[in-house]
Amino acid sequence: MIDGEYFLLLRYSQTRKKNPLTIQYVKPENVIRTGSNIEQGNTETDGIEYNSKGQAVAYHILDSVSGKSIRVTRYGVKSGRTFVIHVKLGAERRGVGLLAGIISELTKISDFQSLEIQAAIINALFAVWVE
Repeated sequence: MIDGEYFLLLRYSQTRKKNPLTIQYVKPENVIRTGSNIEQGNTETDGIEYNSKGQAVAYHILDSVSGKSIRVTRYGVKSGRTFVIHVKLGAERRGVGLLAGIISELTKISDFQSLEIQAAIINALFAVWVE
């Protein structure tokens, strides 16, 4: 959850009888559309395909071998099983990183530290000038 979200790709197999389910973790940066098709009437934002109601219906996952993305539907057409689980922080369509809320505070702290160093240098110069 470092990037504020993660994707799990669930694969079902008919040949494996003991445990037909395998779970594959997909990095958030690999959910991007490059060359895969979108169904008519749907829109795509940041690798996620949405229907007219704004619900996620498919994910475009980058294949590292071919360099193109593969369209994976969220639910199976025949079975209705879940194929992709998308867990995210925040109310946006994509996740928000864990540090996103405190970035401005961290920059203020770093600015404060640099200003304190500058003030110390100026005070030292005044001390030398007075002597």
